Amino acid sequence: MKTVSLVLWSVGLVLQLTLLTMLFVRRAARRVPIFTILIAFYIARSVALFVLPGAISHAAYASLYENLGLADTVLQIGVAIEIAVTALREYDTWSRERIVKIAFLMMAGVVAALFVAILLPSRGRAPIDRGTVFPAILMVLLFLWMAIARLGGPSRRIVEGFAAYGVVAIAANVVRNQAALDRSGRWYLAGSYAQSGMYLLVVLYWILTVGREPSPAAQRQKAKQMRRQARISATVRAAGTSKR
Repeated sequence: MKTVSLVLWSVGLVLQLTLLTMLFVRRAARRVPIFTILIAFYIARSVALFVLPGAISHAAYASLYENLGLADTVLQIGVAIEIAVTALREYDTWSRERIVKIAFLMMAGVVAALFVAILLPSRGRAPIDRGTVFPAILMVLLFLWMAIARLGGPSRRIVEGFAAYGVVAIAANVVRNQAALDRSGRWYLAGSYAQSGMYLLVVLYWILTVGREPSPAAQRQKAKQMRRQARISATVRAAGTSKR
């Protein structure tokens, strides 16, 4: 089991370092700075939690783990806000009324996600990790909004990854909780490995997609340039024909 965990940790670290590098190489870090910070945070957290267990006390490690989990939740919320704002900014052709309606729906989604997370038990034999559930629901709702509104670009790819991971993370949490009640170590490990494996797939998906396609604003600008060039070419051809 330790070998599997070490392999997952090593592969995850390599993939995250690759993603962070790609964000800068493809100049995507400027468009999604909070997401870039989150990936850098994940790398630092992964190394710290792997190295520190033998160097600090159990109580200090538990406190560090809890504080890092809180920082993770805050950063994920920041990423959700960043993506929503970026999407609204890139689709500047929308009316103000439509933007207000979308903002209201997004706020309602945040309240709904928070309400669900608060209702979940955080103590007892089978506690639910609210820090996992709240951002997961938030990302799923954000993905549904972007899918319905047909929004694309790098932001959509980031949300797709978070939404897919969030669904698996919630399911894995439920499996682990049931395994704890049944005292089943096999199912507990299965839930943990499924969540870790899904995260690796999501990071790989981000490596392959984020930054490779232009933003919607860049696509519109390119389309305008092509139309302008087409009009100029048509004018030149028409002038040439009239001279003849």
